[in-house]
Amino acid sequence: MSERSVVEGNFLLGLVLCFVVNILVLFCFLFLSGFVPAGGYVAQLIGLGQFVGILPVIKLLKIKGHERTIQGLLVGAAMCFLLNSACMLLTIFDL
Repeated sequence: MSERSVVEGNFLLGLVLCFVVNILVLFCFLFLSGFVPAGGYVAQLIGLGQFVGILPVIKLLKIKGHERTIQGLLVGAAMCFLLNSACMLLTIFDL
């Protein structure tokens, strides 16, 4: 009999974690926009903030062995990236 590797974690939990991290990053950027002369342009850097916020979570989950949660986190990050890119293009081209 072949041994089957057990994949731990929860995909939906990864999506929820991604949502929570993105909300925290957005609140940080909104807080910073009060102090930075660029104002609203700071919120357009959510991709960079998402990268900085999600990497430690992925590292922690990798250590604990929650592979499915990491997959959910990455899918949520990809969805946020695509939505942010689409909105950015709409803003740039004034559609």
